[in-house]
Amino acid sequence: RRFWKAEQGQDKLAAYQTLHQVLLTFTKLIAPITPFLSENMYHNLVDAGDDSVHLQEYPRVDASLIDEELSADMEALLHLVSLGSASRNTVKIKVRQPLAELKVHPGDEADRRAIHRFADQLCEELNLKKATIHDAASGPLLVPEIKANPKALGPKFGQRMKEVQQAISKADPLELLKYAQSGAPFALPGDGGPFELEATDLFISLKAKEGWTGVADRNTQVALDTRITEELAQEGMARDIIRQVQELRKKAGLEMEDRITLHLSTNAEPLVKTLAAHREIGRAHV
Repeated sequence: RRFWKAEQGQDKLAAYQTLHQVLLTFTKLIAPITPFLSENMYHNLVDAGDDSVHLQEYPRVDASLIDEELSADMEALLHLVSLGSASRNTVKIKVRQPLAELKVHPGDEADRRAIHRFADQLCEELNLKKATIHDAASGPLLVPEIKANPKALGPKFGQRMKEVQQAISKADPLELLKYAQSGAPFALPGDGGPFELEATDLFISLKAKEGWTGVADRNTQVALDTRITEELAQEGMARDIIRQVQELRKKAGLEMEDRITLHLSTNAEPLVKTLAAHREIGRAHV
């Protein structure tokens, strides 16, 4: 989309410059292996005259160009996208269906920076209206549900099995979650003496509040608003129409730059409302 913008600007120019630099460097890298292809690419990229890619210096790493913080933030962004996608998959909502919000409880500074720095990219990847950092003052984003693992506890405690199950059910789920995440053994009080437990002695699941779904990984939690309003449903239908039109374009052998005239007809009231509300989205994408 950065390349296809109608207007000129720094963002579009930066995209072209970056692509040119990547292709030029790549051409030099492959020159010893594919001499003729790389030579042809080089002359397409550079007004080289009689010069040759095989006379250029072989690329070397320039450590001064490496932005470690940006790399870490992009890794964090990919991590959040994967968690958001996993949340969608748990409730089987396709990416074409827009959703209202993703809340993130960041597990480290990289995740926190990624939300502040790349919220727009996160929303675009996951088809969201907004992505925000969860306010810890409003309580936990995901509430742990913890149960005893009978297969692990039975051999260890035998006749005290019911007692240890009661001890687990009475314990604070958030505290048990912290113990389990630490990986170290921990103890719970019991009438006949403390119970020495490990993370494998517990079944742990994280639940979001009603209307939301969530997952967690590496201390980072995300919760996705799965409530679909009429406006969101209409936008989802519009995107589905666009997908079907794109399939028809492909079957017809049309290129991206080919302009088309589109006629749509329906008696279904929801689709009539969708077409009236989202006519401009279709013009921009088909």
